[in-house]
Formats: sequence, structure tokens, C-alpha cells
Amino acid sequence: GHIDCVKILLAATDPNCQDDNGWTPLHYAARCNHSGVLQVLLNDSRCDQSLPSKVKGKTALHIAAAAGHIDCVKILLAASDPNCQDDNGWTPLHYAARRNHSGVLQVLLNDSRCDQSLLSKAIGIVQKISFSLTKYSP
Repeated sequence: GHIDCVKILLAATDPNCQDDNGWTPLHYAARCNHSGVLQVLLNDSRCDQSLPSKVKGKTALHIAAAAGHIDCVKILLAASDPNCQDDNGWTPLHYAARRNHSGVLQVLLNDSRCDQSLLSKAIGIVQKISFSLTKYSP
């Protein structure tokens, strides 16, 4: 279904077209956990998977990690920098830690390119958020 439609659309469309927020088809496929669509998009040599969104500068890998979509993270890691930072300096590791996606954390940390020192920073962020929520909750 989706894959056949994407193949037809790719024949006449730029895979890097962006909406008002700067999201590309790759961002949406990552968000919606469409790993097959991701693969089709990435097989198109024109597809730029490092293209950040206009809002917050997130790549498709940031989006997949934040959503906890392990298969999408694995596919995107094949040619993405696991240490890419958004406009706030957050990496996919930060988003996976913040949302408690242990499977995604494991996939990212198993990638030899992943800067593991970022894990302590990511854990620190989660602890600060938890502390703030506890301190200021009624």
C-alpha cells in the first residue's frame, strides 16, 4: 500500500520537499513508524536524511528516537550520524533517554560511532526534568 504509493510519487517529486515546519517525507515516515517507506525513500539517491526541520532542527533520526521506533532508528543509523544535534544541542540519544525508550538507547549505544559520553548528559537531563516535575508539582 504505502510503499507502492511512495514509489509512484518519488518518480515525479523531490524526496526532500519540506512542509512549513521543514519536515520532509522522511521525517513523517520516521514519526509514523513506516520503516518500509523509510527504506524506499533512502534508496533514492536524492534523499538527504541529514536535512533538519526548520523548527528545532530535528532530523528524521531525532524524530524516530523520540518516538521509540527501533526499526526506523536502525534503518536511519545505516547512513546517519548518531551524534547529530538539533538546535538545542540534543542528539537522538537525549530524546531516547528523555522518553525512556530503552530499546532505542541500546541500538544507539551499540553503534560504534555513538559518543557514549552523551549518555551521562542525557541521563542528567532526565534527572533534572524529573526533579523539576517533583519539586513543582502540587
